[in-house]
Amino acid sequence: MIKNRVAITMAEKNIEKRDITKLTKIDRHILNKIVRGEINSISLKNMNVLCYALNCTPNELFEYIPD
Repeated sequence: MIKNRVAITMAEKNIEKRDITKLTKIDRHILNKIVRGEINSISLKNMNVLCYALNCTPNELFEYIPD
């Protein structure tokens, strides 16, 4: 199982969604779905800009937990 940690990482870094949308140009509706875990996949482009905006790695955004 993949655990979505985007919201947790944003809170740890004290960055709000509106700041992320400004930095990344990710549509706010898409970002909301990412943050709420309502997506089944994320493009590498969006992963790249999220990592840039949050100054983190993909491992900080998503965690693998064996079933």
